[in-house]
Amino acid sequence: MILFILLFLILYIGIQYLLEKRLYLSIMRFHIPKRGFQVVFWFIALSYVLYQIFHAYLPKLIRVPLAYIGSYYLGFLFYCLLFFTICYFIHRFIKVKWDLYLLSLILIIGVIFPLGIYQQHHILTKEYNIISHKVDQDYTIALVTDLHLGDLIGTSRLNKMIDAINATQPDLILIAGDLIDSDYAPVKEGNMLQNLTRLKSRLGVYMTMGNHDFYTGEIPEVKDELMRLGIQVLEDESILLEDQLVIIGRDDVSYDEKQLSSFIDAAQLGKFNIVMDHNPKRVRESVDLNIDMQVSGHTHNGQLYPLNYAIDILFEVGYGHRKIEQTDVFVSGGIGGWGPQLRTSSNAEFTLIHVEAED
Repeated sequence: MILFILLFLILYIGIQYLLEKRLYLSIMRFHIPKRGFQVVFWFIALSYVLYQIFHAYLPKLIRVPLAYIGSYYLGFLFYCLLFFTICYFIHRFIKVKWDLYLLSLILIIGVIFPLGIYQQHHILTKEYNIISHKVDQDYTIALVTDLHLGDLIGTSRLNKMIDAINATQPDLILIAGDLIDSDYAPVKEGNMLQNLTRLKSRLGVYMTMGNHDFYTGEIPEVKDELMRLGIQVLEDESILLEDQLVIIGRDDVSYDEKQLSSFIDAAQLGKFNIVMDHNPKRVRESVDLNIDMQVSGHTHNGQLYPLNYAIDILFEVGYGHRKIEQTDVFVSGGIGGWGPQLRTSSNAEFTLIHVEAED
């Protein structure tokens, strides 16, 4: 593990060194002092690394700005590597009068970043309708995933999410994992989970754990607090609502290899079944059991364009809605976000599913 971290740091610093040289070549025409540029560049470039190493020891006043600077730099780094690689090959094989590196820099800062910040903070509601003969009344289900609460997404953002969800007046709220962004300490420090009691739905709020929730290393404490607040956490178990809805929660695939068939019985299959599984990787298990609906998150729809195309390759259903045989699969792009506080492949969102009784 230590060797891996050392290799990562060597690679990361090497990339930053090359990027620093390339950036300065493009902006030196503006007579920016080289030494001053280097100091600012390396502080920003190392901020996320410093945050990851020292965040447990830093006061909030220092920790949170460091996290924000570092997270935005990760997005900047991603697009610099993408565009500068393209620029390198264009300049190598085609004679171009303009400095494409500088033009790329202007595009990243002037267009991509404003768009990405807007889409990260502007919450959309994606709505879908399905029909089932297994229900005798209509239900509106809010699927919420990937809140990633912590230093980057705090109480004010959480309240904005809650207001958006409550405005749709759902009958049922499902939180399909990654409620917390790896570290429980800032969530606990800010008493953020208490705000979840503001979520309103007729049938309650149910949750299953995602990989980032497990990264906290404090699942028992998190679960106990959520249960105390009235959030029902389902860990490879199910609950029956109104004698017709079966909500089945699966622990994340990264930490649990238990088969879905091992904790669902034939009687449940006769009801309208909803599987909550943070990662959509195991969708075929739901399909094979003729589960009515699976809801997932995890993918963020790539979060940064064009990573959404990779998601489409890696997952049978990487985003949106698709019906596979008898199973309606819904994968939300998530209402929060990991790492760079940017979204360029989609907006922050939650999913509203209208289950209509068959006439």
